Amino acid sequence: MFIYTKRFFIDMIIFSSGAKNILLWKFLLAELSAPNTPWIKWVNKTEGTFRFMDTVEVSKRWGQKKQKADMNFEKLSRGIR
Repeated sequence: MFIYTKRFFIDMIIFSSGAKNILLWKFLLAELSAPNTPWIKWVNKTEGTFRFMDTVEVSKRWGQKKQKADMNFEKLSRGIR
C-alpha cells in the first residue's frame, strides 16, 4: 500500500501546466471522490493523505483513461514523482 499527502496534489497543480489532456492528479481526486472505489481510499481527507488499496486496478483505470493498454503501477508512479 502506498500513502500520499496533500503536498502531492500541491506539487501536481504547480507542475501540471503544459500536461496532456488528462492530468493524473485530477484523475486521482476523481477516483477518491467517487463512491464505491475500493482500490483507492482516503487515509485522512483533511490532511490530504490517501492510500492505494489495489495498485493493479488503479493502474488499469488510469491506462484506460489515457488509452494506454500497457499501463502499470511502475509507470503510473513515475507520474506521481
